[in-house]
Amino acid sequence: MRAALALAVVAAGLALAGRARPAAAQEPSGLAGRADSIAVEGNRRITRATIIAAAAIPLRTPIGFRDVQRAVHALYDSEQFDSVSVLRSVGPDSAEIIVIRVTERPLLTRVTV
Repeated sequence: MRAALALAVVAAGLALAGRARPAAAQEPSGLAGRADSIAVEGNRRITRATIIAAAAIPLRTPIGFRDVQRAVHALYDSEQFDSVSVLRSVGPDSAEIIVIRVTERPLLTRVTV
């Protein structure tokens, strides 16, 4: 479980890097990526609003690795998901979209009669 969590956090950081560009601390303006909106994929039982509230990723403010790490940890800590990944996408008009992709845990794993 810890290895999967560590892998998800590393993958999230790499996914947010997206295009090849300098790290936020190296940019002259000091600005990191700014999310214009958040999309959720893979949810069935748990609502989009619940996932976004648990992730607590701020909109229209600089988003760093720690924000993504906190979001992934918060979603795993809810014990509702088998996997969580955070990706960055560019939408129309160059809008930055944070995509939270989840796989929910099943309610029942086995029934014996």
